[in-house]
Amino acid sequence: MITQTLFVEEIGDWLLEWSKQNRWEGIVAKRKRSKYALDTRSTDWIKIKNFRNIDVVILGYRMKPRFGLLVGLHFPTVSYKPVATVEFGFNPLEKQAFLEVAQQIHTYRDRTGVQWVEPLLCCEIQYLERTESHNLRITSFKRFLPHKNPEDCQWVS
Repeated sequence: MITQTLFVEEIGDWLLEWSKQNRWEGIVAKRKRSKYALDTRSTDWIKIKNFRNIDVVILGYRMKPRFGLLVGLHFPTVSYKPVATVEFGFNPLEKQAFLEVAQQIHTYRDRTGVQWVEPLLCCEIQYLERTESHNLRITSFKRFLPHKNPEDCQWVS
């Protein structure tokens, strides 16, 4: 079955900006006469995702199955609510520096392998969307925020 896809010409930049303002996940840019190939990546069809950035407080970390930071935010009804485990975006030096600092602020290790830390460190992460339960999807680490006050890591609608 062949289905013709809709397209717009000459307003792609405007459409991308509109999709950000309306909190869409993103848009797909395609060559006008290209054909969609099922289960195939193509340079003729490109996803442009609208990632957002947010400052979060580091609540803990895990080493297995893959290194990840457990991060949280302050909401009007709850403080330090975990919102994501961030596994991607770290370079080896950032990971090493974090682990050296984290050893000084360990609180306890739970039975799932999460090493909890005092909520003193902040970082900026990138995410694609927030779920109804306030978890952040498709996250990646951007940078540490050594001068950020953890109390200022709040969800802003």
